[in-house]
Amino acid sequence: MSREGGSGIPPERQEVEGEISEAEEVLSYWFPEDLADADMETLRRHGSVERIFFWLPLGHFEEIALHERSVKHAEEEAANAPPHLRVMAEFVISQARAARSVIARFGRHAHRNQILGRTSTPEELEYLRTETPPRLRQPPSL
Repeated sequence: MSREGGSGIPPERQEVEGEISEAEEVLSYWFPEDLADADMETLRRHGSVERIFFWLPLGHFEEIALHERSVKHAEEEAANAPPHLRVMAEFVISQARAARSVIARFGRHAHRNQILGRTSTPEELEYLRTETPPRLRQPPSL
């Protein structure tokens, strides 16, 4: 994927750069890089399922740093999950890693291109034709 200038933003994404910045602003409000100790303590009082649910929105963004955080939190939750939730927690990790892989590979969620009016690269089209995007993977039966 060629990049123009030094922005690091593919040409087909440059027209939505402002939208990405707005999303980052909203995200930084709800998910600051370093949640206050009191906030983390409050979060720890909730169950594993609630904490996993709390971190899920990170996987919907198209910024690799947020996906790194998503994987980190999924791994932390899985490490502490009660036995009856371990299978699901492992699936959450695999989903977070798969989404991170897509963002690392393409810089965006390729399955969104058509609905957002973005032009898909040949690599993205091949991916969509031959691989299962994380959003279509089925969770295990519990």
